[in-house]
Amino acid sequence: MRYSHVVFDIDGTLIDSTSAILDGLQDHARGILGRELGPDELARGAGLPAAQALAAMGLDSGDEAAESWISQMLSHWDDVCVFPGVENLLGELAESGITLGAVTAETRSEMERGFATMGLADRLERVVCADDVSAHKPDPAPLLAYLEAEGCERDEVIYVGDQVCDATCAAAAGVDFALACWKGIPERANVPAVGRFCSPWQLLEWLEREPPVEEREPWLAWARELQAIAQAGLYYTKDVFDRERFEQIRDMACSCMEILSGEEPSRVRDVFANEDGYQTPKMDSRAVLFDEEGRICLVRESDGRWALPGGWVDTGQTVFSNVVKEAHEEAGLDVVPEQLIALEEHNLHNPRPFAWGIAKSFVICRALGGEFERNSETTERGFFSRDRLPELYVEKNTKEQLHMCFEAHDELSAGRPWVPVVD
Repeated sequence: MRYSHVVFDIDGTLIDSTSAILDGLQDHARGILGRELGPDELARGAGLPAAQALAAMGLDSGDEAAESWISQMLSHWDDVCVFPGVENLLGELAESGITLGAVTAETRSEMERGFATMGLADRLERVVCADDVSAHKPDPAPLLAYLEAEGCERDEVIYVGDQVCDATCAAAAGVDFALACWKGIPERANVPAVGRFCSPWQLLEWLEREPPVEEREPWLAWARELQAIAQAGLYYTKDVFDRERFEQIRDMACSCMEILSGEEPSRVRDVFANEDGYQTPKMDSRAVLFDEEGRICLVRESDGRWALPGGWVDTGQTVFSNVVKEAHEEAGLDVVPEQLIALEEHNLHNPRPFAWGIAKSFVICRALGGEFERNSETTERGFFSRDRLPELYVEKNTKEQLHMCFEAHDELSAGRPWVPVVD
């Protein structure tokens, strides 16, 4: 893990409470002003403690006014929910030995009446509330209080939030910041962050992931770029001398790959320098299937590890037709593709980076039936729950990618839309 402490903002990051907060505020404003607040007025109070937010919006900021707003907000609390994937994120981080905390603009009383009812409070080992410190976000005081209480260094902590004031607080405290952009949260422009994550499992994956291949193995990135330059040059050049130079560059790139990767020369040239034209990523497709109990379908490869049915998209196939073919061949199932749920670059998400790009597609499918037969690629078919996954073939699918599939299935099964993850 990149950090030993992951600290969260609460509203808009762990729980989808934005509507309840704004509806309560508008109820309060109508009672005081006889009108609703406009977008510019609302923006001035975003992410601030109740009294401070009311003052920023030009309203009475006394204790009674703040309590009125909070009471109005709690009247809408039935509409609040935990963001999909958050519970799994917290569970995975805790299981990995990460200390979980929160820094929130809520007072402790507000938190106990609202957030604490959502069933997540016991996952957090320390929560710094607005009334625990003399200054509030965007001031660094809350995060500095967390650091002092936990006795940890700044580089051990990352703060996760959804507001500009969260990022400002983290920067002032010298702590890395991750921007939560998951479902329902608008993208914040020009917010300094080490990453912007459209789902909790993407954050989890990033926290667990090794540094980018360019940092760990720069030679691989150099060889890959040289090969791409050579291949494009060979395709476009009309000059015989330039062609010779591009061929030399390709040979040099292959030699680098042969020596540094340990692969057989024939293998390197087959997969690394066997194409003409501008170099583009290869396509891999994975069939995502669930049984009636909500368990995911995996197939056992010849080495004993498990993966989603799938493989390279063959010439003449589409992503959807290819998952139909692969599900039949590897899992013995006849399927109907229903929705693309993710399109990811292999080298950003899976171990053992390749010298070429791979676009991995994940497609939710509906099974019509079929019987499994042992074949040249797979030896067994099984269905597994989220918390009982077998040893995975992580070069083909990671635990985080499967968690993403479970979340997509849960959302679609509940009749809610799913926006494909593209990364």
